Amino acid sequence: SRLSDTSQVWSQWYIPMSQQRIRYTDGQLLGIATKVLNKTGWKVHPAYIASIARIESQGDPYAYRYEEEIDDASTGLCQSLLKNNAQWLHKSFPRYGAGTPYPAKGSDLTHPETAFYFGAAYLDFLMNVTPLNKSKTLEFAIKAYNGGPNGTHLPGPINYWKKFQTVYA
Repeated sequence: SRLSDTSQVWSQWYIPMSQQRIRYTDGQLLGIATKVLNKTGWKVHPAYIASIARIESQGDPYAYRYEEEIDDASTGLCQSLLKNNAQWLHKSFPRYGAGTPYPAKGSDLTHPETAFYFGAAYLDFLMNVTPLNKSKTLEFAIKAYNGGPNGTHLPGPINYWKKFQTVYA
């Protein structure tokens, strides 16, 4: 019957509300970043981490990518690595872990404020704490956010810096 044909087509493209993904606008990303960073006192401009979120997840808080070569997953708006970044920062540095209302659990990285907290914590670490960023440059920190502190010279992080400059502008 025509009704059953219609329902088959409907089921192929209909996504129930509970499974639909939301995407934050640039203004919303900046608002969340500002709210989180106002609580921290870190020297990270909210527009830096909002721009990273735009590049990393296109504003999708449920963005997820498993990275087999490092056995870790990038999750959330800022695509923080659960084991290599979020949990490490939370455990190793009191300025990022002690008393934070944002626990470093995988499911929590899909929460916008938690994603921004750990994305900004890692960016602050790369800008202001790691001895590898001797001149404390934003360029080093952004490249390292993408490729790690020892990979800033690689093509991927160099292209990431160019994307960042375009999105941030």
